[in-house]
Amino acid sequence: VRISEKGALTPGVSLDLPVALADLGCKGLADDAVADLRKEGYDARTFWQRLKKTGPAEILTIEGDDGERIQVWIE
Repeated sequence: VRISEKGALTPGVSLDLPVALADLGCKGLADDAVADLRKEGYDARTFWQRLKKTGPAEILTIEGDDGERIQVWIE
């Protein structure tokens, strides 16, 4: 995750998390949360395994009105 102010050459906030941590979080979801996600069309039990198979990819970029940027990607 990188958060940058408008015109900044480097991010003001930089957070690296291992994919295994996110995978653990998904596996630790309560059964009712998993069921709720499944009703919405998401499979929390296999989400990270499938995402890891895509390789490096941009997940999300948000551009603010003042030029700030939030980026999330997997490497």
